[in-house]
Amino acid sequence: MGLNMLRSDIAFADSDDWLEPDALKTWFSLAEDASLDMVIGNGFYLSNQPNEASIFTRQSLGVIESVSEWITRSVKVQEWQHFVWLKLIRKEYLEYIKARFTEHTVQEDIIWTLQVAISAKLIGFVKTPL
Repeated sequence: MGLNMLRSDIAFADSDDWLEPDALKTWFSLAEDASLDMVIGNGFYLSNQPNEASIFTRQSLGVIESVSEWITRSVKVQEWQHFVWLKLIRKEYLEYIKARFTEHTVQEDIIWTLQVAISAKLIGFVKTPL
């Protein structure tokens, strides 16, 4: 009889980030069902503006694709999903690639996202801003 491997995922949040109560559950379900290395969510910038648009509006959200497809499309539509707080990443994958944040760096999300994304096999996107 084989061992049952439970999936573990990691998400990051800063003190100024907020997620809907079921956001991680939604992201995790997609990640588990499709065996994804990374799930990218959508969100809003919090401000005093009513009816604010979601952060990502030019992406093919709600799809699963390879990293090369994601990067090519992101460059083409000029919208890069680099926010660490909108990602759920498979823990074993992070350990395998030895991903680390660069200390004393402004906008460390951009460098870290490239480091993580470059080796991922499949990425999924959740269209609903959570």
